[in-house]
Amino acid sequence: MSPISDAVIKYRNLQMGAVSVFSDTTSSVLEETAFLDAGYIESTTKRIQRSLKSKKSELSTNIEMDKQDSYYIEKRKELQDDTLRLTYRLMFIGSNDVRVLQDCEKIAEEQGFDFAQCIKGMRAYYEGYKDRAFELIEPYYIENGAVENHFLINKVFGMLLMEKGKFDKSIPFLSYALQYNPDDMECLNAVKKCLENTRDVEHVKFIDQAIEMLEWRWD
Repeated sequence: MSPISDAVIKYRNLQMGAVSVFSDTTSSVLEETAFLDAGYIESTTKRIQRSLKSKKSELSTNIEMDKQDSYYIEKRKELQDDTLRLTYRLMFIGSNDVRVLQDCEKIAEEQGFDFAQCIKGMRAYYEGYKDRAFELIEPYYIENGAVENHFLINKVFGMLLMEKGKFDKSIPFLSYALQYNPDDMECLNAVKKCLENTRDVEHVKFIDQAIEMLEWRWD
């Protein structure tokens, strides 16, 4: 095995360790996790957009036919449900990308999705209004308990908690975010800062290794 291949394998193992040490996630779940990097988000949103376009076209045809027998009524309801589900999925996946938060917020508001509150909070955070971001995001977590399968909202909420000095509370959100984007240097450094402030020396060393390997890979 070449030194480069060996280093990549070591880095990958560190990635998995870094995101599992600080969470209750099992290794089997981690293996199934889709990394929400830019490439995945773009390819997934394009696929959803194609499906959504097809469903909307089929629904439009159904409505134009204006048939009232049970088959067409049930099919219409099924298509409406599918369209709404795909629209939510498009908004939810897309909102992991800071660049399209405004578009995702528009979709969420038009459809009346509660997640619009989180998107507003993420936009506020990246526009520099961090107190406003916390005011929007914290109540959503209090009401819902968690936001699963989403990188950016967990990262942002974790960063906000860290910046407020709530280091113990921040770690679970940041480590959960790392499950979906283990290459996020800002997230890794934030976890390290939280661990340093909680005097978790052992895990600080572990995170340092992951950061060092990531920096090596970028170089």
